[in-house]
Amino acid sequence: MEKKFLLCTLLVLGLLSPLPTYAQEADFLLSKKDTNAILKAIQGEVSRVGSTIEILDYSMEEQAALTLLRSSSRETIVKFLPGFVTTETVKIVLKLASSLEKFSALTIKAVLGEIEKQTVKKAVELGTSWLFQNDVRVGSGNIKHTKTGASFQYLITRSSIEDGKADIVFEFYSADSIIPAPFTGSLGIFVGSLGDTAPTGAIDPFIISVDAKIRQNTLGWVIDRSFASKISVEFPEKVPRLELAKELPYPIEE
Repeated sequence: MEKKFLLCTLLVLGLLSPLPTYAQEADFLLSKKDTNAILKAIQGEVSRVGSTIEILDYSMEEQAALTLLRSSSRETIVKFLPGFVTTETVKIVLKLASSLEKFSALTIKAVLGEIEKQTVKKAVELGTSWLFQNDVRVGSGNIKHTKTGASFQYLITRSSIEDGKADIVFEFYSADSIIPAPFTGSLGIFVGSLGDTAPTGAIDPFIISVDAKIRQNTLGWVIDRSFASKISVEFPEKVPRLELAKELPYPIEE
């Protein structure tokens, strides 16, 4: 009975459906153009928050982290690395995708449970298959901030597009402590910060999460401000280092 229940569960989740072909596999990846547009939209939303009274909801250290994200739109080198190399990275991608409104916690728990039993190759295949079949688009990579020498990673998940709109969940990872660059110019009303970094000393490792809706326009993607975006900053004991590559390490078999 338990085996039949597990089989039914996997069929419902799509994990036993035919895997996408290698040609189809890239369909779940955001293009560089879309990734750039979404990154720019997110940076713009952080800048907007920094110029309003909303910034007072954040501590000094949180403001410093947000400032680093905001300033990553300038003097940076962005690398697009859409390949997931380890099981742990696949799990992080799927957990982030689960924050999109359309997926239940039970569904993701079952998917993650199945992935944990597999080899790395099979885990990548199953994770990729699930994203493809559920019409989730993913963008990931590294950002090197040339002014501070700091390295960051980012991960974007986007839902399917309906009427030119979509949900996004974004995370920005800083796995190392960072010494901010000196003051360089005006930013807005960031408390204690008139430049691109807040003078609070070393900034502990952090994760910035952005949950928002976006809409298409002639320039690409912009934040849909008819819905309230959620921006949070946390300083966990351990920030994950995503194992990424220029392409998926394993062709998806037919």
